[in-house]
Amino acid sequence: MTDEWYSPAQIIFEKLQIIWVLEHWAILEEGSWPPEPSEYLGCEIIKVGRWRRVYRYKKSRSTYTDAPISMKGWKKGAYYEKPIEIIAEIAERLTLCGLDGNLVISHHRYGTEIGRLAIVAQMSEGEVGHRIKRALRYASGLGRKRVSYEDFVSHHYESRIRTLDTKCER
Repeated sequence: MTDEWYSPAQIIFEKLQIIWVLEHWAILEEGSWPPEPSEYLGCEIIKVGRWRRVYRYKKSRSTYTDAPISMKGWKKGAYYEKPIEIIAEIAERLTLCGLDGNLVISHHRYGTEIGRLAIVAQMSEGEVGHRIKRALRYASGLGRKRVSYEDFVSHHYESRIRTLDTKCER
């Protein structure tokens, strides 16, 4: 399990956030959001990229506790809509990845070990781990990729081969 906690507004489909959602899938599928752990207090802003920021909760070192200050606001839609929308989007993105998306779901949602997945998929453990990372890379990001997963895989494979060829020539 990851040590992070994310609010619905913080989900921008980064790799760690996708893993976190997969780990909390059962709670989200019921239409509720996992409660914020009491040991997390405050928010740390980590700037990623040029145009966006990621807000990550950090563990509190203080023992001081006070009631959180909250402002009342209007929510758009029912309370269960946002969790369902998030898991539906992640499910769709991983479905586009085919077998590799199923490996991600089996490993991070159900907790199946990579060794067992390698036996079932008849691949090496390194290949299964590589496919999981590649599917997470395809599924992550603010929007869906404009290329198919097959094109994404072949492009990265070709660029990796070109990189290796240029290193060998030197």
